[in-house]
Parts: sequence; C-alpha cells; structure tokens
Amino acid sequence: MKFFLAAFFLLFVGSVEAQTVIHGTVTDGNGRSPVSGQAHFGNYNDNMKQSESYACAADGSYSFTVDKPGMYLLRFSAVDHEEASVPIIIQSGDKNIELDARLKPNPFNGTYDRVTIIGDWNKFEFAGPDTMVPTTKNDKTIFTYTRQATGDTLSYQLLGVAGSHSVNGTNADYYSYDGGGDYRSVLRTKPGQDVTITFDPSKWNYEPNEDLPEISVKNDPFLEQAVALSMKADEMYNEARVLPEHGGPITVSPEKYKEMLDYIRKAVEDANARGEKQLAEYGAVTLAGEYLPSGSFSADAALLVLHTVPATSTFWAMKPMDANSLLDLVDTGFAEHYRKEMEKNPERLVQAYAYANEMSHAFDRHEDKLGNELYAKLKADYSDVSQIKYQLTAYDPDAPTRLGKHVPPFEVTLLNSSHKVSDKTMLGRYYMI
Repeated sequence: MKFFLAAFFLLFVGSVEAQTVIHGTVTDGNGRSPVSGQAHFGNYNDNMKQSESYACAADGSYSFTVDKPGMYLLRFSAVDHEEASVPIIIQSGDKNIELDARLKPNPFNGTYDRVTIIGDWNKFEFAGPDTMVPTTKNDKTIFTYTRQATGDTLSYQLLGVAGSHSVNGTNADYYSYDGGGDYRSVLRTKPGQDVTITFDPSKWNYEPNEDLPEISVKNDPFLEQAVALSMKADEMYNEARVLPEHGGPITVSPEKYKEMLDYIRKAVEDANARGEKQLAEYGAVTLAGEYLPSGSFSADAALLVLHTVPATSTFWAMKPMDANSLLDLVDTGFAEHYRKEMEKNPERLVQAYAYANEMSHAFDRHEDKLGNELYAKLKADYSDVSQIKYQLTAYDPDAPTRLGKHVPPFEVTLLNSSHKVSDKTMLGRYYMI
C-alpha cells in the first residue's frame, strides 16, 4: 500500500491566464539527493500510469510547467523510498508553486531469512518468484541469483525485503520506475550472457524516521496548515489501525479512531471560527475521508462537514464517494437537496458520483422510471469516468442480471460433482454466481 499524503494546494485567482511553474527539490530519508527520483504529475483521480513523469536532476531538483488550470495530483518517488502524493488545484493566474519533499525510506525488514526475486523473465508476477541464495562471510550475508540474459538489459525486483513492497535491489546499472510507486533495478547485458545478481543489505543505510515524509511549502500559511493537518491525521489513523497478530483483516481501535475524528473536527471548527474558509473546507473534506461505516462517525459530524463545504466546492473532488456516504447519515430532505446541488459541481467526477448516487436511491425506492432516466444520462455524459463503471454495470437495464431483478433461468453442474443446481432449486437461498 503506497503512502498517500493528502496535502492540498488551493491558489488565488489572477486576472491573466498563463503557464504555472511547479518546482522544488526531492531528498531521501537522510536529507541527501536520491540515487534516482521523479515527480509525476497528472489529473486528479486519473490512473497514475497516465501521469507525466519528470526526472529529478543530480541535486534532486525538479521543475515543469502546467498550461491549464484544474485539479491535479503530484507524486514524488525515489529509489529505496515510499511514494508520497500531493493533490493540487491550479486556478487561472497561478504562476509559481514551490515545494520540497523529503521521502520516507522503504520499510526495510532489517533481517532477511528468505529473499525472492521477480523480473522481466516472468513478467514481474508475484506468483512465480525465484529464491536467491544466501552466503554468509564474516557475519555478513549477501544473496545471489544467476540466470541467462535474453536481451540487452535484465530488469528485476526483490520480494520479502521491504514489507509487502516489490522493490529495487542494490545491484543495478540504472533504475526504472515501475508505475506503482517503486523502482526496478536494471542491468546492461548481452544475449546469452550468464548474469549474477547480488543483493547486499548493508548497502541500505537509512536512519529510521517516523516523521517522514515531510513536505515543506514556501511562503503560504494556508498550505503549511493544510500539510500539518494532513500529516497529523495520517499519523493518528496509522496509530488507530490494528493488525491481527496471526493474519486477517485490519481493523481500527474505536478509541483511537474517535480521537482522530475529534482532532480533525476541532481543526475544522477552529478554522470556521477564525473565518479561514479554505482551511475549514479542506479540513472538512479530510474529515469526510475518514468515514468508516463501522466507526463512530456521527450525524453531527456529517452535518458539520456538509454545512462547511458547499455542494459546489471543488474540494469534493478529493472525496466524492465519502460525500455521498455522509448524506446517508442526515435528514432525507436535506440530503436530496444537497445531492442535487452536487450535480452542479464544476468537477465532472463529483457530478458523476452525485447522479450515480441519486440513481441508486431511485431504484432503492422502486422509482424505476427516474432511475432509468438517470442511468441514461450517466451512460451518455459520464461513461468515460472510470470511477462509476460499477454503477453503469450494476444498473444496466439491458443486462441479464441487475440489482433488484430476478436472476435469469440457469442450471449448472457443481465442480467435482455430478449434482446440478438451478434457479429453481436455489429459490429462497443466497448464492454467488
């Protein structure tokens, strides 16, 4: 799971539209220039593989220009480190955004009993790793793996060395970004050459630092407060998570979860009291993002969020699904009015979620005519929004199966058995097809 830092950049509107320069420096966990680092920039909520990537210079600096105002996502990555992400809103007239990022090292295990390796030879599939051979000398253990090269390069990643990450090794001629936050080690080879890959854990020398990642913003009090709120909320959420000792789903501590909600809620109330509208909206959407169906998120907290953040606020593009979740906690009349207003939000993603939510509620109330009209609108105007693909599939009026409809006639033979079941024999039971 990649680290996500929800720092948000909202800048002032100018009278002249021009290019916006985004620049700064990326450093590693020790405060030095990374071996290899990049800044990745793309539209907010888009597939991260659609981002443009900009390589950091030798000193860790990066710079690029943006031609069009809008909502974006800026991600920082570096060899041996976890990725950090920063949502950004650029408005007309914004000329300069400067921020520095110091990244957190990968969660290296410290001890390495078994190290496995994947690479271009198995298409980086986790299901088929090979095992590296350990050799210990003078209390130092290194791991090796040998295979024959089939091309001019050989790329690989290691498993079992940094939590659940597949990460680059310590033996490389250069590194390539894997599209998901980590890097691959690349060796230059010749076809037919026997290549021995060496992993030396002692080459990873990063001091543990739980205060990382760190994002610093220049000369903008709002951004500084927004970053501080995000980082504290992240820290408190991580403290609330409960990892089962012997495996199983991750849960949250009810007490610590409530502490986190209370902290963010107070930040919103304080910002409202000071008249800091941007910070209050940002904090309120952050609070909405912490909603858990099984948690102690109250109707009062939902109303605080909804009264703080207008339905037409672009901040909702951060958490459009959570906006709809909160509307289920409040008065139906208020929720329906708010949902209709969200359909006027300037962000298409928010509009799509609002229409999809209204559609599902219409079908729940058996108002099929309205539901089908909303489905037709979603299909015509928002079919390119990947986040609502599920709703377009689930409520497709032409689909043989659909939420609220009877399962069509079927008869199948069970696996490893000659017994047959059908829609008639399973009548009145729950089953999965």
